[in-house]
Amino acid sequence: MNYAILDKINELSDKLDQNKSVKWLTISDVCDYLHLSQSTIRRKIQSGEIKCSRKFGKILVDSVWLERWLNG
Repeated sequence: MNYAILDKINELSDKLDQNKSVKWLTISDVCDYLHLSQSTIRRKIQSGEIKCSRKFGKILVDSVWLERWLNG
């Protein structure tokens, strides 16, 4: 049996499991978490400082993206 292939399969499986843990936050959630106003968060999103998704018809922020922004 080819162990290199099994290693790659396990690596891909681990990456897929990590993607399942994505937590999407609304602007309100972000405001509560950071103790900032909605207008401040919206300005940060508009300027591109905070990355967001508008895929589902509302503005959502990935918790991983938010942590990256916070850690700078």
